Amino acid sequence: MAAEPKSAGGGPPVIVFAEAGDPRVLEAALRLAREGLVAPALVGDPPADRERRLSAAGVRVLRPEGDRLERCVRFLRDRFSRGGSSGGADPGGRAAEAARDPLVFADWLVASGEAAGSVAGAVATTAQVVRAALSTVGLRPGVRRVSGAFLLEFPGESGDGGRPRRPPLLFTDGAVQPEPSAADLAEIAALAADAAPALLGAAPRVAFLSFSTRGSADHRAAKKMAEAAETARRLRPDLAADGELQADAALVPEVAARKAPGSAVAGRANVLVFPDLAAANLAYKLVERLAGANATGPILLGLAAPANDLSRGAGAPDIVRLARLTARLAAGR
Repeated sequence: MAAEPKSAGGGPPVIVFAEAGDPRVLEAALRLAREGLVAPALVGDPPADRERRLSAAGVRVLRPEGDRLERCVRFLRDRFSRGGSSGGADPGGRAAEAARDPLVFADWLVASGEAAGSVAGAVATTAQVVRAALSTVGLRPGVRRVSGAFLLEFPGESGDGGRPRRPPLLFTDGAVQPEPSAADLAEIAALAADAAPALLGAAPRVAFLSFSTRGSADHRAAKKMAEAAETARRLRPDLAADGELQADAALVPEVAARKAPGSAVAGRANVLVFPDLAAANLAYKLVERLAGANATGPILLGLAAPANDLSRGAGAPDIVRLARLTARLAAGR
């Protein structure tokens, strides 16, 4: 994996958490503080006894109040008046109300440069997390939509006599776009590929998955994936991408040699692009539960700065992993 980043001042990057009242988040923040690789900060009101423990561990608690709140309100009011992600003017003090939302305030800290990235979603839904990020951090220039990837890391042992550990994989989009078009899938693939060095520690090899390999089935769903692969290669000639490919052709060299000979991706893919959200979400949960993989995410791709989501079933170890990955993504910007 890539080395852990450091902040511009030489210290660990600040990752802010918007759900200070959740015990899983508190446990993760304490663990991260002990590690010293990430500087966790919490937004909200943790229980008083927990806040004392957090303070003793060096974890800051930031509340939407004072000068920060005023600056956040001005920021949001400016975005609303310019027709930003939330659109329109600011009737009835909408900016002041939004600034007190811990999700929005946490992401404003990222947008303002006070934090390197944010993590939320232990309690909030993906839709709430994405809305807050869009209203503050916003999209990267040239990106049309946010998408969500899951990092799958597999168990295993390395060395003599041990079962080799399968390299990690990125599954996308399993969180945000329910029915992406071929053009959407090309962008989804490019965003995941851009994140691959930080998340996988390797160059991306992108497979557009289907029930068909290189025209073995004549169906519009398979043709959509072939079109998506072609579009991705045209827009990003630097990208190693192939499709449509069945999962075994994408992952197993022996199968790839028969089904997709000569492919630079087949048999060695590490970024898997699924036809739709249902397929990707089902696949990552099945791999997580049946193969014992660690699934981290949704990692929200396409934002101007890292603001990542959690499954509401996440435990403290999942939150710790996502915070580390968020810091890596921030270092790669």
